[in-house]
Amino acid sequence: PFDLLTTEGIITKSSNIGAAKIGIRLGDNRLYDYARDFGFGQRTGIPLPGEVNGILYPVSDWSKVSIAQIPMVQGVAVTRLQMAMAMSAIANGGRLMQPMLVNRLVDRDGNIVAQYAPRIERQVMSRARRVRRKRPGQAAICRANISPRLLDFFPRTIRSSAFPW
Repeated sequence: PFDLLTTEGIITKSSNIGAAKIGIRLGDNRLYDYARDFGFGQRTGIPLPGEVNGILYPVSDWSKVSIAQIPMVQGVAVTRLQMAMAMSAIANGGRLMQPMLVNRLVDRDGNIVAQYAPRIERQVMSRARRVRRKRPGQAAICRANISPRLLDFFPRTIRSSAFPW
C-alpha cells in the first residue's frame, strides 16, 4: 500500500488516483495543452496513408469528470505511434521527435539516394533528469518530470489518504 507518491511514483506505479490529482491540479486548459504538446489528438506527419488523429476532445466538450479521466488515459484515444512518440519524448530529454521510417534510401547499386536525420518536432518538457538502464537495451525512467511547469504547481508528494496504497 502507498500513502505518499512522488511524481515518479505516480508514473512508475501507474497510480490512477495520483494521475487524476495531477490533472485536477493542472486544470482543464493546461492539461489539454500538455496533451496536445505531446502529440495527442493530431497526426504525426509520418508519410503513410491511413494515419488518424486519435481522439482528444477540446476542453469545451469535456464532462465534469474528464479532468480526472484524461490523465488516466480514459476518454481519449491515441495511436501506437503517438504513444511511442510521447514516451520517447520523456526518454529524449523532453524532445518530441518527428517519426522516421528509414534513415536513408539507396539505389540498386548501394548508392545513397537520400539521407534523413532525426528532427526535433518541439520541446515538450524542459527537465528530464535522467534515464537509467535496468538491463542492456531496456530503459527505465528514473526521474520523469513531465514539465517544470507541472512540478511548480503541486507538492513533491501527493497524499492519498482516501486510497492509501
